[in-house]
Amino acid sequence: MKITIAFITAREEPHLEWLCDGIEQQAKSGDKIELIVVDALGRPAKAIGYRSIKAIKEIVETRPKPSIWQGPHRITEHDFFANANARNTAIVRCSTEYICFLDDRCRLDPGWLDQIRLGARKRESVICGPYDKHEDKGVSMDHRRQHAPQGKQNCGGGWCYGGNFALPLKWLLEVNGCEEGCDPVGLEDCVLGHMLENAGRRIDFIVGMSVQQDRRGFVHPLNFPRQDKGQSPNDKSHALRDRFFRRKRTEFTPDLEQLRRRVDRKKPLPIPDPNGDHRDWYDGTAIRGIGLTQEERVVRARGIGEFGISGQSRKS
Repeated sequence: MKITIAFITAREEPHLEWLCDGIEQQAKSGDKIELIVVDALGRPAKAIGYRSIKAIKEIVETRPKPSIWQGPHRITEHDFFANANARNTAIVRCSTEYICFLDDRCRLDPGWLDQIRLGARKRESVICGPYDKHEDKGVSMDHRRQHAPQGKQNCGGGWCYGGNFALPLKWLLEVNGCEEGCDPVGLEDCVLGHMLENAGRRIDFIVGMSVQQDRRGFVHPLNFPRQDKGQSPNDKSHALRDRFFRRKRTEFTPDLEQLRRRVDRKKPLPIPDPNGDHRDWYDGTAIRGIGLTQEERVVRARGIGEFGISGQSRKS
């Protein structure tokens, strides 16, 4: 088996070693894994827990590609959540034909890699696995388990969320990856699922492909908050669904095939024009200099967590 695992993080303690432990326990002879670590904080992989194991043949360490929402080339006042851009960075850097996505601070349940191995061999569908969250108040089970305790074939794109999914790279390039118009709101994985479904790709929910996400303690990436606009249901997150759920290809994401060719030629990725007239597709307002609302500043100062719908605090 030759695959890529993309590990996406913006947290202070992402615990990459938990993933390495899981891979080492579940790998088989002949497995060749490329691990791409996309870290918004730009740390070396060893600094966040990476250790060399036999199955990991290649390690790629990278910041998210240049973005108007976060990082050294942002045009906003603060860094914001930009997971679509981070996932697309892994797509641009991927050198295998099959890629898996995982969020940080997760442990693989037994059998996770077996399900990936099966999916990579058959390539019949996008496969999504459950994630159970371990929080200070207890364990929050993935509610998809209740609806489909044995899993569900052809579950639809709306079931593709939770940062635990895998598919052929070719299918991602057909829809041009994650919709970067989702930044800084989120929902990029669910939008991706809908686009893949619209493009004729089957989505399967695989119970045996489960992970355990540790969200206990002060683990939220306060330096990269989500931000919505408006009041539900007349807000940007609902407009995002209306705009993108019916598409077969992204609207605001740069051509990832072209970016991959630049990487192959060892050329730098494009930097957003700092003098460009970047505007929010939702309301046409300028993105340059956008910051936090007063309510969000208070939430951030209290250390409550990520900002969600209409600027309210939301855990993730």
